[in-house]
Amino acid sequence: MCATFTRGLAPEEVFARYGADSEQARLLGCEAASDLPSGESGDGMVSLLRAGSIGGWAFCVEQGGGIGFGEESLAELSRGTETYSVATTEGIDVFQYWRDGECVEYFEPGGGAQPVRTARPLVGSSGRGTRRTQG
Repeated sequence: MCATFTRGLAPEEVFARYGADSEQARLLGCEAASDLPSGESGDGMVSLLRAGSIGGWAFCVEQGGGIGFGEESLAELSRGTETYSVATTEGIDVFQYWRDGECVEYFEPGGGAQPVRTARPLVGSSGRGTRRTQG
């Protein structure tokens, strides 16, 4: 399961940035949505996306897929804004913070390592920014 939280987007825009077919989107309750197929299919991975908004933030919950914590999706979701992503799968839990297409922080809770931080603040930040680095 993955949940993303993006500032200033409507749920329809979240679907579009995920690359979802807006023609297939419809209002469903949690129980009805859980009856829909998700996961691996003959046509590839199928993800069930449920989105909404509250207080200026759009959220999207994805079950049965891993699109919402991939770099491409998070870069697109955060373009011109910021996105938080929390994902839990078999064997890995991940927290990510993205701003304007760039990964600012990547952390695996319980993994023993602390988030890698850069000494250089991000443009427009208050100096508290972090950035994922390799190595």
